[in-house]
Amino acid sequence: MAYSSTTLPIESGGIYPMYNHATGEAGIFSKPNECERFLKDIGKRLPDVADVLAWCLMSNHFHMPVKVTGSANGFSKAPGESLNAYAKWYNTRNGRMGSVCVRPFKRKKALGDRHIRWPLWYIHRNPMYPRVTTHWEEYPWSSYRYFLNPENAPAFLNTRFLTGHFGNLELLIGFHQQKSSEFLEGDLV
Repeated sequence: MAYSSTTLPIESGGIYPMYNHATGEAGIFSKPNECERFLKDIGKRLPDVADVLAWCLMSNHFHMPVKVTGSANGFSKAPGESLNAYAKWYNTRNGRMGSVCVRPFKRKKALGDRHIRWPLWYIHRNPMYPRVTTHWEEYPWSSYRYFLNPENAPAFLNTRFLTGHFGNLELLIGFHQQKSSEFLEGDLV
């Protein structure tokens, strides 16, 4: 049976690149305090049910691969609760009503090495594509810098898993330095 990215069953131990987009054209992560608040809401709710493996917040969307560590049912609730908490805060601050992100959150299951590596590369380099910056390594709303300095990482970010997945930090950094033209078509998900 084929599943969409919104009906895909969640499995404990599974890795899921999650993503979502703002409703309409809203820039829901346009200000530093908005990004900080969203990460704070994620940090309150996800650690009990999942390890956040990376993230990137863009002005109107986010990417966040996670590894489910709790029950599938518990995990299914946590991202929605985080988005609802953020929406309430965002709406109060901006005098608006309704959802700030499309419902439900989107996800795909990582089905092997390329489903882990390619999304990580894409997520951390995402600020280059809408031309937000040419220095993706320095983008402030990406988890990349925490892989380089894990002692500064928020408690909810698990940098050890992906560093170990690549073998070591140098291999993870080298992978991120590749240009998209260096990938074979089968490498891209």
